[in-house]
Amino acid sequence: MDRLKDERNFEEVIVNELHFVRETRRELEKLSKCVDGKRKEGNGGKEIIIRRWIDVFDRYLTRYTLWNEELAGVIGSLVQLSRASRDNYPDTSKQCFIIFRRVAECVIVKIDSLLKSGVVGAVLEKMEQSTLDDGIMWDCLYFFLNLSRRFDEKADGEMDETKRIELKRKIFEKMEEEGYEDIVASLYGVISFINLNYNELSKYLADYFVNI
Repeated sequence: MDRLKDERNFEEVIVNELHFVRETRRELEKLSKCVDGKRKEGNGGKEIIIRRWIDVFDRYLTRYTLWNEELAGVIGSLVQLSRASRDNYPDTSKQCFIIFRRVAECVIVKIDSLLKSGVVGAVLEKMEQSTLDDGIMWDCLYFFLNLSRRFDEKADGEMDETKRIELKRKIFEKMEEEGYEDIVASLYGVISFINLNYNELSKYLADYFVNI
């Protein structure tokens, strides 16, 4: 995929004929069953395969520009995987949140797909935990920073204003339902600390909100 990223004809083959996105979803759903529940001897190899699939999907997001309707399904599968691997395979779960941050800034992923996939709820759910790895917290905060920027910059060129307002309302209601404002406000004092190792977070709380 790296070698072919500059050849648009091959991009169409990968997206439309090889159905990379559909195959990724199928593999992730199958493999996620191996990490759901207790850690088992011999699952280390399965975890490595899962993380390789996540790495390749990350490359797809950052190098390809063709929209694919099945992307929401893959992101939904990653949401399931992040929950299934949370207790016994934390590195895999952490890798999922890195992807969530990136899909929020990736222009080929439609904003309504983020709602359909359940990723907004998964990130909010993660932020409610009393103790979090600094890297995961950075990814969660940056997820909403990216989402807010995309709405402000109107990066989703095909979205009309009515649909944009409706999506902002749905996301706002979800954030309000989960007490997101209080969560972010409680983190205000540690944002600078997190930025010592994970930079580029905004110091302005308003930048993390999708306002209507």
